Amino acid sequence: TGLPARYLKDDAPLLKDALAGEHKFKLKIGAGDWSDYYFVLSENDIRVMPQPMGTLVSITTTNNCKPSPDARGLFSSNTLIFDAGFGTLDTHLLQGKSIMDHQTFSNLGMKQVLQNTVDRIHKEHGVTIEVAAMQNYLEKGTFNKLDRRLMKSVSYPFDDILREESKKVCMQALDKMKEIYNYFMDINYLVIT
Repeated sequence: TGLPARYLKDDAPLLKDALAGEHKFKLKIGAGDWSDYYFVLSENDIRVMPQPMGTLVSITTTNNCKPSPDARGLFSSNTLIFDAGFGTLDTHLLQGKSIMDHQTFSNLGMKQVLQNTVDRIHKEHGVTIEVAAMQNYLEKGTFNKLDRRLMKSVSYPFDDILREESKKVCMQALDKMKEIYNYFMDINYLVIT
């Protein structure tokens, strides 16, 4: 499993502790029969890697754990993995078979997009929304504003604001990557996940 590189040292023992132990469950895939599973995982059986490495493992192996057709090219070239998540943007630069650099940015993930979105909604409409509550608003695609004079609630879509703020954070992330990785001059593959 993976964690943002910044949190790997502190959080890996906690994650291992949560996953270690005795596991017993049933699993049914499609129309097949139920299968019983039982196994014990010790903390030594669990390896926690920096998040972007999970992407690298995924794109260099097939579903049957064999090397993918692209594996040789990815491991013999300069590959930059760009992993934008909720709280962080993580990057890994792989040169040949070695990790040469990894970065974690806490201001370039989806949380920042949502923070910018709620800030604009407040500035433009005077409505306060917490980032933690945004999932409900995202599902509806609208927020309500009370017109106090008419005592009527008016619904406003915010897809344009969300789109604009997503693009802003994306462009900030690309500008940061161009700065750090010399405008991608030496990068053969850019993997976005």
